[in-house]
Amino acid sequence: MVRVMLWLGMLSLCFILEVSVAAPVGGTNVDIVQQLRDIQKQLGEMHAEMKDLSGRVEKIEGLIPKSRRPQKVTVNLQGAPRLGDAGATIGIVEFSDYQCPYCRRFHTETFPRLQKAYIDTGKVAFAVKNFPLDFHPAARGAALTVNCARQQNIKAFWDIQGQLFLNQNHLGRALYDRLIKRYGLDGDEFTKCLADTKQQDAIAKDLSYAERLGVQGTPTFFIGRLEGDRLVDAVRLVGAQPYSAFVQILNSVHKADGPEKM
Repeated sequence: MVRVMLWLGMLSLCFILEVSVAAPVGGTNVDIVQQLRDIQKQLGEMHAEMKDLSGRVEKIEGLIPKSRRPQKVTVNLQGAPRLGDAGATIGIVEFSDYQCPYCRRFHTETFPRLQKAYIDTGKVAFAVKNFPLDFHPAARGAALTVNCARQQNIKAFWDIQGQLFLNQNHLGRALYDRLIKRYGLDGDEFTKCLADTKQQDAIAKDLSYAERLGVQGTPTFFIGRLEGDRLVDAVRLVGAQPYSAFVQILNSVHKADGPEKM
C-alpha cells in the first residue's frame, strides 16, 4: 500500500514538472493560472482514485490469513483427574468425548507413546475433562460411567476409560456393567452414582468451561506449565494429532525453563 502511494506521489510530481517545462515561455499569466487549475483538478481526481484503491487493497489484505503465534491461555484443572507424577511441571489436559473416533485414535495410537515417554517418567501430568458432543448420543452416559468409576477407584477410572475407547462401538449399560464387575467396583454404588444429579452437574460444568475456552470439537488439548491446579501459558492443540506434534510443543514449553530437551 505504501508503495502505491509513493508511486502515485512521484507520478503527480512528474506531471507537475512536465506541465511546467512544457509551458510556453511567452505564456500569459491567465494561461499559467488555468494550467495550475487543471493540474489541481487532475490531482484531486487522482487522490480520489488513490483513496478508492487504498480501500480495495485493505479489503484484500483482510482476506489474507495472518501468521501469528499460538494464543496462550490459562486452564483451570481443579477437579480433573490426573495421571502422572504429582511433581510434574508440565501438563496436558484433554477435552474428550468417548464416542468420538478421533479421540479413540489418539488414545490407541498416540497416548501410549506419550505415557511411556513422558507420563510414566514423571515429566508430564495428563488430565481429562469431559466434552460429550450433542450428536454423540452415548457420549454423556460414557462420561457418567468413568466419573462414577472414579468415585470408587481412581485406577479403575483410567482402566475403564481405556476400555471405553477400545469398545467404542458397544457403548451402553451392558458394557458398563461388565467393566464395573471386571475392575471390582460395587454395582449398587455405581447405580446410585449414575442417578446422582451432582455427576450430571459436573459434566455440565466441564462443558460450560470448555466453551469459555473456545473448545469446539474433540479431542482438544491444552499443553503448558503446571502451577498447582492451573495450566499456564498453555498452547491449544486440536484433533488426533501425531506424537511428533505433542513432542514439539512439550519441548517448546520445557525450553522456557531450561535449554535442554525433555
